[in-house]
Amino acid sequence: MSSKDSALHTRLRDVYVESHDPPDLVDYQENKQRHQNPEKPLPVNRTSSFAELHPGVGRATKVTTTKRGKITLESALDMLTEHGKNPDVNDAERLANTYRLNPDTLSHVLKHYQLFKIHIPEVKETPDFDPLKAGQTWVEDTKDELKGAI
Repeated sequence: MSSKDSALHTRLRDVYVESHDPPDLVDYQENKQRHQNPEKPLPVNRTSSFAELHPGVGRATKVTTTKRGKITLESALDMLTEHGKNPDVNDAERLANTYRLNPDTLSHVLKHYQLFKIHIPEVKETPDFDPLKAGQTWVEDTKDELKGAI
């Protein structure tokens, strides 16, 4: 289309559109304000502190009561940490009394579940290697050759 169609252009110029919203259906002031459900209030404090987060859980610890025989994830981490530090003192019987758990079940848990352990190998000091420096056997071989040449 390299040329302009004048008939189409005049028809498009004559088009005029008017639009009116019904005034009863839309109340703009009401839509601007958020409705707050009293059963689900919005949080007042929007700041969060990472210092309150429990490691390995990713959420803040809350003091909750659990039923006998049940344990929270935070308590399970603490229990496995205590057992990993000193398994002779923190055995299944003692931890079962502390956390109100079944000793037989807890012994199976302690047997099959462990926290990750980090093993950092010792750094061995190696002498600096100089490829241009003569090795021990080379020096001895050279001395033997010099003695034989004399």
